[in-house]
Amino acid sequence: MNVSREEEHSLESQIADLQLSALKALVYENCAHNRRMHRDLEEIKAQVQQLLQRSLRGDTRAPERPCASQHPINEHAAACGSASVTSSSLTPCAEDGVHMCDYCFTFSPHCFPCPHCGCEWYCSDVCQRLRQRCHAARCRACSHPQHEVVTTK
Repeated sequence: MNVSREEEHSLESQIADLQLSALKALVYENCAHNRRMHRDLEEIKAQVQQLLQRSLRGDTRAPERPCASQHPINEHAAACGSASVTSSSLTPCAEDGVHMCDYCFTFSPHCFPCPHCGCEWYCSDVCQRLRQRCHAARCRACSHPQHEVVTTK
C-alpha cells in the first residue's frame, strides 16, 4: 500500500484535530466540575460559619439541615466516583433537645454537658477525654489541673 505524502499529512492533521477536540471536551468538563465543586465549597463554608456562630452563642442543638441525603458533597459523589457523606453526625436530622458532641460532631440524645461549665457537649466519656486539652482553656473550671471525666453508662 503506497500512501502519498499528502494523504499521510491529511491523516495526521485529522488525528491532531480529533485529539484537540477530545482535549477541549475534557477541559470543558473539568471547568464545569470545578464550578460545581466551588459552589459546593461555598455552601459548606456557609454551613460551617452558621455552626460556628451557633457554637459561639452556646447553641449546640442540631441544625435542621443538612441531612446526609441533602449534603452538597453527595450530589456529585457518584459522578466523581468518590464516597458520600453518611456519617452519623449528619443522619438523621436531629430534633429539638438533641445536642452535638463537640469532639466527634455526632448529634445524639445521649450527649451530656461539661460538668464544670456546661458549654460543651459530649456523646461519651471518650470524646470528653479527647477534647479535654482543647476545652480546658475555655472552661470556667480551668484553674483545676485536671477536669473530671464523667462516665456514662
